Amino acid sequence: MGLSVSVINVVRLKSLMKWSFLYLTLVLCFFCLFQISLRAFGLYYFSFSNQAESGLARYGLSTKSVQLEWRIFNPVFSLENVEHDFFTLENVLVELDFWGSLSANKLVLKY
Repeated sequence: MGLSVSVINVVRLKSLMKWSFLYLTLVLCFFCLFQISLRAFGLYYFSFSNQAESGLARYGLSTKSVQLEWRIFNPVFSLENVEHDFFTLENVLVELDFWGSLSANKLVLKY
């Protein structure tokens, strides 16, 4: 009788491990697809810097040389010159902290 109980536990453990690995695989696949889609969107959108500059112009900002780069998982937006009626900024770098934003469930920027 003791042998059959341990066999049942082994079968349950195998089933639990199978579902755990399946869940882990699905999470990793969705994460990879998310990163690839972000990078493809950035490559497409920011390769035409006119579109990015016109998108910021809606907020009253005039910019020069809008670029998107990647540091590991973090997107980095670099702007050579940002001008508004009230201020002027030069060499602006904005880095989105991917893991910090994911864990805090809000937008977290690195500086």
